[in-house]
Amino acid sequence: YGGCGTNYSYYATGYYQQSNLGLSQATPGATPIHDFVHEGQGFGYFSYQLSPFVKFSLFGGIEVNNNQFPNWPGVTPQYTLAGVNPANYPSTMLNENLDTRTYFAVAALQGTSGKLDYQLAYATHYVTINFLPDPIGDLIYLGVASSVFHSDYANQLTGDFVYHLSEAHTLNFGFYAGEYGVELDDTSLVFPATVINGQLVQTSDVPITVIDNLNKINWLLGLYAGDTWRLTKKLSLIYGVRFDQMLGFVNDNAFTPRLNALYQASETLALHAGVARYFQTPEFGAITTRSASAFAGTTQMIYGYPVTINYLPVAETDTYFDVGGVKRLSPHLVYSTDGYFFFADNEIDTGQLGETPIYAPFNWKNGRNWGVENSLTYNGKNWTAVLNYTYSMSE
Repeated sequence: YGGCGTNYSYYATGYYQQSNLGLSQATPGATPIHDFVHEGQGFGYFSYQLSPFVKFSLFGGIEVNNNQFPNWPGVTPQYTLAGVNPANYPSTMLNENLDTRTYFAVAALQGTSGKLDYQLAYATHYVTINFLPDPIGDLIYLGVASSVFHSDYANQLTGDFVYHLSEAHTLNFGFYAGEYGVELDDTSLVFPATVINGQLVQTSDVPITVIDNLNKINWLLGLYAGDTWRLTKKLSLIYGVRFDQMLGFVNDNAFTPRLNALYQASETLALHAGVARYFQTPEFGAITTRSASAFAGTTQMIYGYPVTINYLPVAETDTYFDVGGVKRLSPHLVYSTDGYFFFADNEIDTGQLGETPIYAPFNWKNGRNWGVENSLTYNGKNWTAVLNYTYSMSE
């Protein structure tokens, strides 16, 4: 639903759906076991023209997902629980659930004054991930039943400015400040255990409770400046530098310069090439960590060592090279190609670290990625067709 008036416009949309195929099902066929989902999204946008040169915008949204976690039949119980006959609790009866929530809102002021264009924005963002275990089934099949709640509440302030210095130079500069309040609540039921001759042996069928919580404020601060320098009518250089500082779980910072060249070889051919450095931070709200001492002497051990996650991911830094071009083959047909190569230090990836199905960030020492992207676009009188082909490799 939307509309507009003399100085304002508004728009709202939303949907709700439910299905018996929420997550990737664990079994083949059309009838997954315990995989129901109901989910919905909503989004709203409002803008108001304060003057011919200044506009205020406000928008926000919500996303809700309630997922059952799918089951696999025929799994053999590994542990005994007091008062429970495993034969009466097959693996198809497990009742694990994974719920997520996302809420966000942004207020922005955009305007122009003389040679200066600007945008100031404030954003707030709240995300939660909540895994609800099966307190019986998880204990007899996994030896641990963990109730996990992660949340990330962010407040962000940004400013972006463009100053038209002259026909040859257009300056851009800005800042970013973000506060991320992370809450990690982990309450686990585990069995007492010991290691005998290299094997983990359950010593009691009565579970104990281990509470392992963490709260942390993280900060991201950034400054950048750059210039678009038109050397000739055909050749432009775009260059700049950015500085980012991360404080919180891990303290890190980096200067990340960039340099790009654009060359209009003819009316039908444009070429570009560039190199840039990037600083990427892990998703704070997905970080998973457990204290090793809290799970000593329990079924969360392998060969006498606790199965814990006491690793904190660090920032990734990339060096990126890119070259490509756009060729107009005819008045209606355009071909573009772009080749890239970048290598990463502390490359960020995600994985299921632990028994709960929450994917947490971790680092590889380094990584390499390369590929080529091709696109062929035909613009007709009343229609457009696009053909894309991409080839990429990573290691």
